[in-house]
Amino acid sequence: MELKGKSSRIQSSLGSKLVSSSDSIVSTLLIARVTDINYKENYVVFVPITTNSTSRPSTRGTNQALLPSDFAGRNGFGRSYGVINPVHVGDIVLIGLLESDAAKPIVISRYPDTKIATELTNQIAEHYEPADFTTYADANRMTVVYPDQGYNIHDGRGNLTLKFSGNTFMLVRPDIPNVSHSTDDGQSPISAQIFLEIRMVLAKIETL
Repeated sequence: MELKGKSSRIQSSLGSKLVSSSDSIVSTLLIARVTDINYKENYVVFVPITTNSTSRPSTRGTNQALLPSDFAGRNGFGRSYGVINPVHVGDIVLIGLLESDAAKPIVISRYPDTKIATELTNQIAEHYEPADFTTYADANRMTVVYPDQGYNIHDGRGNLTLKFSGNTFMLVRPDIPNVSHSTDDGQSPISAQIFLEIRMVLAKIETL
């Protein structure tokens, strides 16, 4: 079997011969659910959950689709780099079939269910006006929550909240300049009294 396409990645289960052509397009889309994962070969096994005539098992006997990666490759010294996102059985994925061929599926994207999306947004309102200054920070907030429940929250005003393992936090608050006297980034360094108060607060937190 030949896998055609100028930008297609070679995967052993899809064939090892790459032919330069412009006719390899994703012409069929379907929603599916992951039933198994192979991390070493970077593919998932899926079951279609949409009613479509092309939603039949592939000619290989199982529906195996290559996972995408928007950042991966090798550096100038041959070392691999990239981002590997966790995938789990039960995840919902968007599958594309090259040339409508059920034997050539690829994963285009993943979608969380509504409950997960609601828990991750952490938004007070359902909608914000993008030009409203009073809600600009929330309207442009980006939230990343990791499996260990650490997170990275960066809002529209540049406020940054990082949570690490062990309930360790780091806050960057550029929109509240009136507290800059409590840090050493102002015109004068932290006074001995303020430094002592901070140490006492940290000591109390460590005992919790």
